[in-house]
Amino acid sequence: MAAACVCSLLESAAKAKAWSGKMPTLQGTYVQNWTLSGVAISYLKVRQSGQGTKEQDAAIQKWFAAMAAQVRAYFDAGASNPKSDAWNNHIYWAGLAVAAEGIAANDAKAFRWGMDTYKGGVDSIQPDGSLVAEMYRAQMAPHYHLYALGPLIMLAEFGETNGMHLYAEDDGAIHRLVKLCTSGLEYPTIFEKRVGVKQVVSQPYEGETLGGRCRMSGAFRMPRWRPCSRRPRGPVYDVGRGAAGVAICVTEVFLLASVDVQILPRCHDLDGAK
Repeated sequence: MAAACVCSLLESAAKAKAWSGKMPTLQGTYVQNWTLSGVAISYLKVRQSGQGTKEQDAAIQKWFAAMAAQVRAYFDAGASNPKSDAWNNHIYWAGLAVAAEGIAANDAKAFRWGMDTYKGGVDSIQPDGSLVAEMYRAQMAPHYHLYALGPLIMLAEFGETNGMHLYAEDDGAIHRLVKLCTSGLEYPTIFEKRVGVKQVVSQPYEGETLGGRCRMSGAFRMPRWRPCSRRPRGPVYDVGRGAAGVAICVTEVFLLASVDVQILPRCHDLDGAK
């Protein structure tokens, strides 16, 4: 019943062409790609349930493709300018949105575009685990490092399911970023010494505040920072008692336990897809 409701709601949004045009504001553009991430992942959770019709699938996938085209156009336009938002955490969220659409529609080119944003992200991780673009956030550096980490982890999970060993990319660079983020929560002075200002970090840590409030549809949230009641599939980075005993459950149930995230044919067989 719940799956049928999801399909019906997504079909209604698709028919209304919600969020599928060129956004008139910068914030609107960001919300567009966050929304696509949310609704596409929600769709992946139910697409094998048998509750949706072929007509609903076609309408929903066409809607996703329209949103993804807008996201790609915006960030492709900024790719030549290293000072643009095509070079910071926003491109990773865009990559997650487009990759999710690629999986939903079995669009290998879209999936590859999303995976390329992951590779660009891990290429940017410094030896100390930092991201230069997010260090520019000064007193909000931990906040934006976490905000960048969220989509990168989810992209890595998409890749792993499709035969791409992204946790090992660039000698495991993503692990350096995770270590910096978790250590920075326990010892904010790590960031303070690097950027020269006191950081805006307070305990207790909650998913709504760490990494920023995820301004998407209610269907999707960033992975929560919380004590792990069960071991998820994939890495869990325990930061110890000093940071309220939290662990980063970067492979949350919403992504791994019930979501079909494999694209067919598998993307590692599609080297010619650009």
